[in-house]
Amino acid sequence: MKDMFAFAEQAVSIDIKSSTWRGVSGETPSGVEVAEHLVETSRYVQRVIWEGTFSHDLLDAFRAVRVEGVGDEDTQSVGRDLMSQILAVHLSGWVDVDAWAGKPGRDWTDVLYLVLAAADLARTYGPAKAVTS
Repeated sequence: MKDMFAFAEQAVSIDIKSSTWRGVSGETPSGVEVAEHLVETSRYVQRVIWEGTFSHDLLDAFRAVRVEGVGDEDTQSVGRDLMSQILAVHLSGWVDVDAWAGKPGRDWTDVLYLVLAAADLARTYGPAKAVTS
């Protein structure tokens, strides 16, 4: 199950566009910065699952991590875009990350695998290895 998104992550890495790395401010965060935000988001989700309060709302998880001082709106938007691209390849079409994560019956481990697959993608490829779009 851990390799659930491995093929999709690999496929996305081949054709990741440079525009993917442009945050909402117009600036480009590093792959490491995006990965750190994603990893902390996964840790946050694991913490709140343990507390029994996780609602599968990834946007809230990303925001909570920002409040804790990790990442910003750029790392958040790039991370979410990477997750969307991985899901699009995995499911053969565009998917809204929050709708996918919040689907009733969705296993939280699937959500964590997606977040961590995007973190691996960001850390490994980053904006320097992107295809010019």
